[in-house]
Amino acid sequence: MDNEKISKIISTDELDNVLPKYEQVKLSGENLAQQYVSAFNTGMNIYQCVNQLQGSIVATVNGVNNVVKSWNDSVNETLDKSIEITEKTTTEQFNKEWASKQPELIEQVNTLTTNKFNEKWEEKQPELTNQVNTLTTNKFDEKWEEKQPVLTNQVSTLTTNKFNEEWAVKQPELTNQVNTLTTNKFNEEKSTFNNELDALNSRMNTFTKLSEGSTSGDAELKDIRVWFNGQTSDSAGSAVRGADELEYNLIRNLSKTCVNGESVIYSQVHNKTSFDTINLKLYKGITYNLYVDSSANCSVTIRTKEDERTELLSIWGEKSITFTPDKDITSIILWINSTTLDETKFIVKISQKLQSKTLIVAKNDEGDFKKLKDCLEYINTNHLQNYTVLVKRGVYDLIEEFGENYFSTNQGVGLILNNNVHMIFSSDSLVKCNYTGDNTEIMSKFAPFNSSYNNDHLGFILENLTLECSNVRYAIHDDTNGQSTPYTNKYINCKIKLDNSNNQHGYKQCIGGGCGSSSYIIINNCVFESVDADTETVTYHNGGDGKSNVYITNCYFAGKTTCRCSNYGPAKEQSILNVNNCSMYYEPHIIDEVSGANKNFTMLQFNNEIRKP
Repeated sequence: MDNEKISKIISTDELDNVLPKYEQVKLSGENLAQQYVSAFNTGMNIYQCVNQLQGSIVATVNGVNNVVKSWNDSVNETLDKSIEITEKTTTEQFNKEWASKQPELIEQVNTLTTNKFNEKWEEKQPELTNQVNTLTTNKFDEKWEEKQPVLTNQVSTLTTNKFNEEWAVKQPELTNQVNTLTTNKFNEEKSTFNNELDALNSRMNTFTKLSEGSTSGDAELKDIRVWFNGQTSDSAGSAVRGADELEYNLIRNLSKTCVNGESVIYSQVHNKTSFDTINLKLYKGITYNLYVDSSANCSVTIRTKEDERTELLSIWGEKSITFTPDKDITSIILWINSTTLDETKFIVKISQKLQSKTLIVAKNDEGDFKKLKDCLEYINTNHLQNYTVLVKRGVYDLIEEFGENYFSTNQGVGLILNNNVHMIFSSDSLVKCNYTGDNTEIMSKFAPFNSSYNNDHLGFILENLTLECSNVRYAIHDDTNGQSTPYTNKYINCKIKLDNSNNQHGYKQCIGGGCGSSSYIIINNCVFESVDADTETVTYHNGGDGKSNVYITNCYFAGKTTCRCSNYGPAKEQSILNVNNCSMYYEPHIIDEVSGANKNFTMLQFNNEIRKP
């Protein structure tokens, strides 16, 4: 960089162009004052005075020019040296500072770059991932469509060639091994068979040469002729064939009965007269069929053991009859009589009509019911136990199923789960119950699913349920009011969401429950979400006078939620809360439901993820 001059020098030519040429006045004074006097005395005119002044100006300008030149020369030299020294000093200082600050600056730059990248990546990742996936899929499809015939042919050819190559090498050896093994096995079996055949022939030859009554073996042949009921056949062969005939007919009739949709609960071969007590339980309201397989007329009477004179039914000369007991019967007396003297064998059979234990709920006409409400009411009203309910795809809105009038005029409960019903929901099904009314009874007491509350609970299984509800008490109210008889309730692979953010009563539980005296609650592989909740979303309190167990495993509690059980009720034994392999915000815990409650709950937990920092 060139140094800029301090000022521009005014040349003599430039001065001459401005003022008239200077001509010095001849004066006699030795100094300025004397010259002024001399000039006055000599009578200089104005022009001469100006001319004299011009001379002074020229002298001054020339002096200044000389000073400027000298200054410029000095400054240029000094500036060059200063710049050289400054550049050297600055470079050394920069290198020194850079060596000291370089790691810190690099770390700051890297951190800033990484943070900026992460920020942008989080924003752009879905779009970029989608673009890459789409591009990859399209490219693969394009190439696969082009290359598939060639590759398929190559693989087929390679596989066939490899097989043929290996087979050509191994075929003689394998063929020889198979032949050898087959021959050896045949010879082995043949030798064993021949030995057994020779032994049997020898025994039969010896036996047939004996006279009647000569051996105990002969007595055994005579004994075969006698049936279990004392009847004697003419020969051993006749007795065996008769028994075989009965066996054949029994199997034939059993098969026929099963095909016709009946379950045989009693089948027995009888002689012409029989009087038997049978521990056979018949249930009230169930239809049974009494069937007699005989060519002869006979009388069959069924009486209860509790009252031997009370006849359930009696048939004469008929082959079958249906009957339905009006009470449960634990034992019966079967009285059979045949007036045909030569009729010595017939089959008496009691069967129960099979009932399908699977019901289907479907939104279209492909199921037994269109509504969950109708299906469960059918099961509970008819006390049907151990039924499986398959719920097909679709949205099942309980507000629609119960009707708006129900919610406006009732406090009611929702669906009742009982009788050990097993409900299996399709993965593309959804149950919802989003209440938008202002009935405080609904918001404080209603739950979409409920356990039976009348000391008759037999348990249930909810599997693969997806439930969304709002402005109700709980999503599921699992409380049997301290029931004394044992039961098991299971939740498997369920996803339950409750939104009570606008419910003034403050309930946040996806499952709110109370244990019976001997209850088992099993919750496995479920997800619980309660909107705006900062508390427990699965809770159970003790209630009965016994020991219960609550198992919660492999579950995820969304948001700031967890689970807990409560000490409550008169029980002295320790119920157990067992929480394993779950992810939750807070630790699971035990509390007192009321002040001074019996300490009747104990907690076991391990391998849980607690997300709270």
